[in-house]
Amino acid sequence: MIKVDSKLRRKVEALPRRAEGLLLPASVLAEEGNHLAPIEAERALRDIDGDHPSLGLEARLIALAQADGGYAARRDYIARDGCAGVRRFSARGDVAIYLMPAETFPHHINNVYLVLEPGHSMIFDVGSGIESSRRDLALGFAIVRAMFGESSTSTRSGSFASRTSTKWPGPTIPSCSTSGVSGLEPPSTPVTGPPTLRFALISRALEPRTPGQA
Repeated sequence: MIKVDSKLRRKVEALPRRAEGLLLPASVLAEEGNHLAPIEAERALRDIDGDHPSLGLEARLIALAQADGGYAARRDYIARDGCAGVRRFSARGDVAIYLMPAETFPHHINNVYLVLEPGHSMIFDVGSGIESSRRDLALGFAIVRAMFGESSTSTRSGSFASRTSTKWPGPTIPSCSTSGVSGLEPPSTPVTGPPTLRFALISRALEPRTPGQA
């Protein structure tokens, strides 16, 4: 295992997500993705690769360059690595689960999950409500629409403060929100069980899903 200091590790984790902004439509990059600066991020990644070739960034950079140059390569890249941190999974044929990273506190990234099935949509975890969290959720929904062809929407300035609560033994933990997210509804029945079990059940079912797959 290669050991790197925490500052470099954070860069290696964040820069590929920003560089993948190269794959976004111009309209998304100009609006929800205007903070990504993908050209600068790709350049920074190449500099890190030159200084630390053992990190293995070269293959990712080559794949990203190929994805930026053609539809088939872009489709395969997004199916494998996602786009700007957003990834698509499936639990069964008619259910899609999208992982959307959000900076919920300074330099702290949480994974928010959007679950879509016929007739029902749910956001699983809601970020923190700070500006970077709202920004990242807005980008996540824009990517879900533009790159994966889904119809869920989010407003950049919508409030995510109003939450429904998931219930389990012990304190009530706020976990779902529909405020500021058009078309999303809380689950009709409460989900019970500890958070670790809830995430384990989702993770166990996940399978890579290609864009456009039913």
